[in-house]
Amino acid sequence: MANIRGIPIMLIVAILVSGLLLYLVFFVLDKYLITFFNKKRVYNRFYRVFSKVQLLGWFVWFVISVYFLLMSSPIITLIFLIGIYLFTKDFWKNIYAGIFYINKLKEGDYIYISKLEIGGIIEKLLISDIKLQNSKKELIYVPYSLLTNSPLIRKEKSSNHYVNEFTLSTEELNIPLDDKRIKEVIINCPWTIISKPIDIDFIDTGKVRITVYTFSKDTAVKQKEFIISEFSK
Repeated sequence: MANIRGIPIMLIVAILVSGLLLYLVFFVLDKYLITFFNKKRVYNRFYRVFSKVQLLGWFVWFVISVYFLLMSSPIITLIFLIGIYLFTKDFWKNIYAGIFYINKLKEGDYIYISKLEIGGIIEKLLISDIKLQNSKKELIYVPYSLLTNSPLIRKEKSSNHYVNEFTLSTEELNIPLDDKRIKEVIINCPWTIISKPIDIDFIDTGKVRITVYTFSKDTAVKQKEFIISEFSK
């Protein structure tokens, strides 16, 4: 193999070209084949397998590249390893975290990430992050690694819902004039459908009107009682 001043040029080119080809193969599969499976309603199952195949493919490419580089030049191998680490450490961290979460979450679920104060419906479970849609119809991409050190609230998609609207006194119940804190209590309520909008309006001095979704009239009563009890502590 051609070397210029001890540098295995042809080997480096072969590694770069093989890495580029592997990237193109995964890109085409991700863009076209997964879209086809999505229409066939087996998207989630296929994507879980595809994510593991991607991980295995890149791992094999990495091991083979390191092996041939070690046989040719230990110094170039060290530079290669440092470069791979610097450019891909965040990506791989999200990949490994994603393997853990991709089997626990599914599209249509609502999640709320307490640390980031971000919540929304899962649109897609991607290989390194989650695509969410919040109540304002905005798309948010959250890397899986950000979920590992943050409390995560998950509620499954529900087709049955009941609108629960009521007014509370902020003075009698010691309710803070902070809609984020009020939303946090509502989200933690087991009878709240969080995939639906949560509206909080401070209508008068000392009063707040809450509009939230639940499952039925019976759970609406329990939902209100839960919220009142939380602010009565």
